[in-house]
Amino acid sequence: MGSAFRVHSDGSAMNDGNGIGSFAYIVRECKDGREDYTDTYKDSKACVGTTVNQMEMLGVIKGLEYIRLNHKKEDVAFVDVFSDSRYVIDGASRWIQIWMENGWRTRSGKHVKNRVLWEEIRLYNDYFKIRWVWVKGHDDNPMNEACDKMCSASNTTMYKRVYEEKVTDLKNDTIYQYLGKFMSKDMKIDKDSEETVEELQESEKHDIISELCG
Repeated sequence: MGSAFRVHSDGSAMNDGNGIGSFAYIVRECKDGREDYTDTYKDSKACVGTTVNQMEMLGVIKGLEYIRLNHKKEDVAFVDVFSDSRYVIDGASRWIQIWMENGWRTRSGKHVKNRVLWEEIRLYNDYFKIRWVWVKGHDDNPMNEACDKMCSASNTTMYKRVYEEKVTDLKNDTIYQYLGKFMSKDMKIDKDSEETVEELQESEKHDIISELCG
């Protein structure tokens, strides 16, 4: 039958889109024949030049990635993903299929934001049996609160690096170092474009570093 897993995740951002953000996740496992879930792994990282939505998505992706890299697919019965982000839960469970059918455009015809992140979530939807569960944030949910505290600690550490220690080499501190782990780098990012996943990541990474560091 395999084990059941839970991914609890959270994301946050200071000065949304132009400053520091962080993601956190806790992976829990319920093995064959057992009733209780136990913590198996937790982690949190901070990035620069990011948004809260990107961090919410990345927390989910990294939790699912941990399960994929440490467990055989046939040993995973299903995964419940818990997040307080409606953007993530509704996007992963409902909107993503509509976006794909529309050529990754919204109903208004605009390009879907965070396409690379959604592509990775789409691949995990195909790889695992996932149930997407929304939880209310800051509502005495122990796992959600734990992830929130991990994000706060990561933000504080990065803030000190950037604004107190004046670290200027931040090229390895954007979200793009964490992406592309579950997709081909030469995948075309848009059916009407020749731009690949790798090229998109590199161009956006350059823009972020230029804006943040001058």
